[in-house]
Amino acid sequence: MMKITAEHSAQTVTVKLEGALTQEWVRELLLFWHETFVFERERTRRIDLREVTFVDEAGKALLALLHRDGAELLATDLLIKTIVAEITRPHLLEHRN
Repeated sequence: MMKITAEHSAQTVTVKLEGALTQEWVRELLLFWHETFVFERERTRRIDLREVTFVDEAGKALLALLHRDGAELLATDLLIKTIVAEITRPHLLEHRN
């Protein structure tokens, strides 16, 4: 089960997730994200993961996509912080001669 809500302020829009971000919820979050930000480019976009208990591979892939779209990922739980670190770590490209 997952709960998705949004909190709006003058500078930020925070999408708050509660529960497990699994494959069955990826589509719902993607639709919610699109509806929330389709015309919103001025405010900072955040995803609050502090109440997320689990993220599967599909959820990780979506979070990575949303991060590339400009989302800041907020986490406090050690497991979720590790997932966020994986997603947000700059990937070094190998240069071959």
